[in-house]
Amino acid sequence: MNRILYMKSVNFEFLRPGNEVLANLGGLAEAVLFIDPGSALTRLRSFAEELTKTIYKEELLPRLPQSSFYELVKNPVLVDCVSKPLVHQINFLRIQGNDTAHGAEGELHNAKLALITAHQLAMYMAIKYYGQQKDTIPAFVEVKDPTAALSQLQQSVSSYEKELQKQQDELQRVMEQLEYERTRNLDKLEPPAKPDQHKRQQQSQQVADSLQWSEAKTRALLIDAMLLQAGWDIQNPAQVGQEVEVDFPGNPSGKGRADYVLWGDNGQPLAVIEAKKSGSVNLQAGREQARMYADGFERMGYQRPVIFYSNGYETFIWDDKQYNTYRPVYGLYSKDSLEYLIYQRQYRIAEVEKHNPELSIADRPYQIEAIKTVAAHFQTQRRKALIIQATGTGKTRVAIALAELLLRTGWAKRVLFLCDRKELRIQADEAFKQNLPSEPRCVIGETNKVDQTARIYIATYPGMMNRFAQLDVGFFDLIIADESHRSIYNKYRRPVRLLRCAAGRPHRHPGEVHQPQHLRHVRL
Repeated sequence: MNRILYMKSVNFEFLRPGNEVLANLGGLAEAVLFIDPGSALTRLRSFAEELTKTIYKEELLPRLPQSSFYELVKNPVLVDCVSKPLVHQINFLRIQGNDTAHGAEGELHNAKLALITAHQLAMYMAIKYYGQQKDTIPAFVEVKDPTAALSQLQQSVSSYEKELQKQQDELQRVMEQLEYERTRNLDKLEPPAKPDQHKRQQQSQQVADSLQWSEAKTRALLIDAMLLQAGWDIQNPAQVGQEVEVDFPGNPSGKGRADYVLWGDNGQPLAVIEAKKSGSVNLQAGREQARMYADGFERMGYQRPVIFYSNGYETFIWDDKQYNTYRPVYGLYSKDSLEYLIYQRQYRIAEVEKHNPELSIADRPYQIEAIKTVAAHFQTQRRKALIIQATGTGKTRVAIALAELLLRTGWAKRVLFLCDRKELRIQADEAFKQNLPSEPRCVIGETNKVDQTARIYIATYPGMMNRFAQLDVGFFDLIIADESHRSIYNKYRRPVRLLRCAAGRPHRHPGEVHQPQHLRHVRL
């Protein structure tokens, strides 16, 4: 415990008198920054979660004891009492840490950016709650790579990491005890009245202004992070254009500037991204503005790009060339996923219902009817369907035949089959091998890395939970959840929702089939 109490950080010591736990969390993230950037991001997520819980405590805001970090940040009680840039920066650390906690390796650039963001948040806490003045807080200092010092001390990186893990485990125990104390009297708290909420938000905004935060800057920070996560080089204008001039009749000049344009290798726009302030009205305005930019690209002789609009932590996609409706996503698409959406516009067979499934896989009349009914749902832009079959009637064959039909007709490029036990994963792998021998398969969970060249992916829920962050949100086109009633709504609900964000709205009813804008999700 003494090791924790006296652990020194590079940039967070000013916070120690007011909040030792946050200072220690910041120090632990600094300690692994160069050795393991992904671990640094995960620890900074813990920093942001602990900071959020501290704000609830300081502001005497009600919350459910078991609330997730996401629920805490999205809670209107919090959002209405603090500045929007504060929420955005907390969300930035939450999202970055989510990815590394679920299989992403973590980039050093992102980890450094997250550490700077954590320092900014620490400054906010020190000024707002611990009585410090901005000019007394030390400026952020770049953390030095400790590996050279370790070699001089003849200390291995491995032993260094083990020592840090001991400190992390002890700190986790301290945090759990602190959380227990914080949540004992939550039932006695009431939400502040509206005038009080407005006053608190103004006070929070004053601190944010003193730190020269702006909603536009923090929104750009989040969107840039999403682009990096999807594999885009934001420093390369041939990939990511910013403030790109587009035909826009709504302006007197006849020109407008799209916030972001994602370019293909052929010089065609793959997507346009419009960044807007928080609030449903602003997001709706962003959708319409992005649509007009897409119109402008077509008038200029380009292909119509896919539309994204975002306020940094709420992001929507709309491929209005193929679909009438927009939908929420948890991130942005990679170049490969966007190129496939553009490809589908020309090569996807429109009337998939008229095509028969492969009868060597499923030839019974009720199986054919089930497959054609699901295909008809997808054809009419529906995203949900449910297949219920009795034991022994060939549910797996129906799933494989449906996958084959969608692969053959251009409706899917990659298929994910989810099940809740390893035994079922083995059975599913064997069934796909027998019925679709020519399609490359990947059994997720056999190695830490996910082979991104396969077409059929088979995974258990926990196996996918630990690896889905390696993939962009548009990676899968069809998700089949086997025996979904047993697992999909309990422990593994969150990863399925994240995967389905490529797919559309969160699950509400067991055993559905989903056809989102680019993802069809079958649940058996």
